[in-house]
Amino acid sequence: MVTATEIVGVRLNLPDGWYDVDLDADDAATWIASLPIEYDGNVDRDVFAGMLSSLRDALLADEVDAAAIQLNSPNRGIIGAAMLFELLERGSDDTPESFQAFVDTHSDLRSPELDISAFRSWAGTHPFGPFVAFTHLALVTIPGSDESSFEERAVFTIFPESTSQLVQITFRSARLGVFDDIAEQAASMVGNIELDLEPA
Repeated sequence: MVTATEIVGVRLNLPDGWYDVDLDADDAATWIASLPIEYDGNVDRDVFAGMLSSLRDALLADEVDAAAIQLNSPNRGIIGAAMLFELLERGSDDTPESFQAFVDTHSDLRSPELDISAFRSWAGTHPFGPFVAFTHLALVTIPGSDESSFEERAVFTIFPESTSQLVQITFRSARLGVFDDIAEQAASMVGNIELDLEPA
């Protein structure tokens, strides 16, 4: 694989109701105060701020490169969904075809921590290169816990031409019904993402 460029930046170009998570702010309070949200008296703002802060902490712990959240119902204290953007190193054998074959082998994964159902995968083309995408429902159980949570997920992995990197964009929601069609809505958002490339 000839590496001619590398990814040095990203613009998420979010639709209405979605907001960037400022992972570079000194603290969560600075980011939360910057959100252009008009609150009313129907939400406990301190509790909601705690939810936002905890989510940001989890994203920082996961070392994602960029993230956004859907807040269509902030006055009901609801974080609708999250979008995680990650740059991954690309191996010499990493191709869209090999990656789709890999994800398809996990389409019926069953384990104590993760139980997958309603899996669907497909391939397509992003303005910056081919991609492989899949959606599924996931029953997630934290090791050592008796409680599980149910999530709807969509994952897009883009293979930008002539780079040593992959782009992986993950959509997650623990509230079924936030997406009318997660595959369609996630694909629309992914299609609007722009990458900044520079010579390697």
